[in-house]
Amino acid sequence: MRRVALACTGLGYVPRGFERYTRELFDVVRDDIDATLYAAVSQGAGEVAIHVPHRDSLLARLGDERAYRLEVAAFAARLAMRVRRDRIGVVHYSEPYLGNVLAAMRRRLRLDVTLLLTDGLGLTPASASRADLLHVLTPSAFDAARAGGRPATATFEIPYGLHTQRFRSTEEKHECRRELGLPVDTKIVLDVAAINARHKRVDALIDEAVRLPSDWTLVIVGAPEEPALLDHARNVLGARFVHLRLRRDEMPLVYAAADVFAHAAREEGFGLGIVEAMAAGLPVVVHCTDHFAWLVGDPGQLVDVDVPGALASGVASAQADVGRRNIERAESFDWSALAPRYVEMFRTAQAGVRP
Repeated sequence: MRRVALACTGLGYVPRGFERYTRELFDVVRDDIDATLYAAVSQGAGEVAIHVPHRDSLLARLGDERAYRLEVAAFAARLAMRVRRDRIGVVHYSEPYLGNVLAAMRRRLRLDVTLLLTDGLGLTPASASRADLLHVLTPSAFDAARAGGRPATATFEIPYGLHTQRFRSTEEKHECRRELGLPVDTKIVLDVAAINARHKRVDALIDEAVRLPSDWTLVIVGAPEEPALLDHARNVLGARFVHLRLRRDEMPLVYAAADVFAHAAREEGFGLGIVEAMAAGLPVVVHCTDHFAWLVGDPGQLVDVDVPGALASGVASAQADVGRRNIERAESFDWSALAPRYVEMFRTAQAGVRP
């Protein structure tokens, strides 16, 4: 059986969804398949560090996109050199550009390796053009892949996983708020997202928060990709807005501190933050699409985010008693439920199945 490489360029120093997913996936399948984790930083047995200049080092002078591509290209080149040495038969990755570079190197170096892409960006089928096997996260993505010509035998549909128990804080709400420096005597609407307008539509969320009564505070946890949005939020909401950057181990606190989770994006490749909020027992308010309806499993928590005031109304009318249903729905995405499906996917790839 051919060995599997799980590869992620920023793993070990970038706090992004791809990195966390790759780390947790490796941990839940490593006892059942012959796998090695290739990352920027190794943390123990079964892991290999690929040392290349990081995008936030001197490369940053070249601009974010160029620095990232140079880092990925260097990482891919070193990984390709290890494919023969480490007898790798399958490379699993989530970064489309990493797969593109590996595909080009595979051809030039005549490497017998299968490329397995997890498409967490919702770019199917474009992002999968050079992958041999495609892993998608949702039923709608699977349908899109099939419509784009991907054979069913080379396409796997398995959601992202998470450890749901980790998002259930044992501390009281007011204790969590004090620990995070959040106001105690207010209602909190929370979003966990990269702070940008183009995809996450944080600008729309801020404008909806303005419509909420004065006893509501908007808390956003995420990287400020567009810092001007933070200035806008502070200008229109004043003390009713808080921005946080938290470690992964602090995330249960902020979910426990909140009353409602709201997200203004029209679409997501998956929506892991939404599932985390559900795992914590929060009511959620998200857009009324087939994807979010599938993810949440409750039409009562869907609104049309393009209608002014709809998101604010959904937040204000959210019912805490949906929390138990949300916890039960989130448990269907727990790693304990999904790990066997991932193991089967890797075993199929190890067997050399290609389209």
